[in-house]
Amino acid sequence: MLERFLLYLNQFFSPPSDFPMDGSLESYQEWQYKRAEFLYNSFYQHFVNFQGKKILDLGCGVGGKVIFYAEKIPSSSYVGVDIDGASLKYAKLLAQKRGVKNLQFKKCEENSLPFPSSFFDIVICEETLEHVENPLAVLKEVKRVLKPGGYFLCIIGPLYYSKNGHHLFPYINIPWVHLLFPTKTIKEAIKYMPPWGHILFPEKVIETFLTLNRWNYEKYKRAFYSLKMEKIYFAMHRTNEWCFHLPLIRNLFIDRIRCIFQKVNYE
Repeated sequence: MLERFLLYLNQFFSPPSDFPMDGSLESYQEWQYKRAEFLYNSFYQHFVNFQGKKILDLGCGVGGKVIFYAEKIPSSSYVGVDIDGASLKYAKLLAQKRGVKNLQFKKCEENSLPFPSSFFDIVICEETLEHVENPLAVLKEVKRVLKPGGYFLCIIGPLYYSKNGHHLFPYINIPWVHLLFPTKTIKEAIKYMPPWGHILFPEKVIETFLTLNRWNYEKYKRAFYSLKMEKIYFAMHRTNEWCFHLPLIRNLFIDRIRCIFQKVNYE
């Protein structure tokens, strides 16, 4: 059977080196925390001042990222939103455990944010847009809730057509597996595998895989530019410079998008 061959092939590949390998909720939250720390130190702080701002983390998950920001810049106030109530429960417990007071969490719908217009100074959205059905609708909501002059900080990826675009770690680690094998085969293969950890159980990983919207770099670029916000930074991460220049396969080698946009003052 094809899923047996997929499982045989899978044993020769491993998850990314920074993936939280023990499968616990705590290690996953710590991974999120360190990821946010890296992005803030290496990227965000060079463009945007976080001090004394009202900040939204869109797609906060189990809370590790937004808790980093709340602890790092306590002069600001924070809201973390997510469509998954279970993840928000874990996020609230971590915030309580660490004594974070300048942070609250709210459940939201995928294409609607429960806030008035011009409410936030900064919206952060990391590794979330690739999982929503209509990214443009989400982007329009982001623009709506931003104050004039506010900033949108966004990381998207791995993009669907990139080698890790399947988001199936740690169960299946074969590059481009979602382009090489039918979806049904992938789902059946994961069902053969034992549960891994407290957060990424097989059903959750399959659900995450099925929500991927399959947008490529050009489609995201058009969506961002259609908002008519001021571009502060917009760049892709390429995994192979030579192959990137081959038109028919270039999307296979565009891994992520990093961008910062500002809502212009006169809107």
